[in-house]
Amino acid sequence: MVKKMKLILMCFMCLIGMVGCQLQRDATPKLVYEELSKREEYLLNLTGSKVLIYNLDDLPNNKNYEIELVYEVYEDGKKIKEEPIIALINDHTSEKILTKTIALNIQEDKIRYLLGSENGYASGKYDLEEELSKYSMAWLPDDIELNLGTEVYLCHAHSGNSTASTVTLGIPIDTNQLNKALHNNQTNIFIKLSFKEI
Repeated sequence: MVKKMKLILMCFMCLIGMVGCQLQRDATPKLVYEELSKREEYLLNLTGSKVLIYNLDDLPNNKNYEIELVYEVYEDGKKIKEEPIIALINDHTSEKILTKTIALNIQEDKIRYLLGSENGYASGKYDLEEELSKYSMAWLPDDIELNLGTEVYLCHAHSGNSTASTVTLGIPIDTNQLNKALHNNQTNIFIKLSFKEI
């Protein structure tokens, strides 16, 4: 009787382990906002910088994908600039699912970035022609799910003086909202995150 109980218990533990592994493998990738302390926010605001830190959790290691940050500028409703800031491509070198981190330091005339994981990181800067301190800005302070094929805006700077003139950040890009923002503001600047299969 004791042997049967041990056998049943061992089978049950194996079943739980397999289900747990399957759930981990099928987990939906997430962009998780990492909030700074109030003191850090105050200090950065005094320097004219905005820092955004996001963790990319549960990224698939069994698919080829690219995560790209893109800088977009619209003037009078027309896109005049669309340039990559940095991109990450899954290279299948890791058996385990890594958490990646994206950190952005948005300054008046440049965006400094850091893209890292448990294995290392890359950093650099993207020089801006536009002076961002002249614009109203909104950024994504929430966690979101990221499905392959998703494009979302993380940041929106615009020449308007109302938050009603912005697009909703963190949801798949809505063409109607984008057109409304383009119509309401002479200048619109976006930082877009693209998560696509390659």
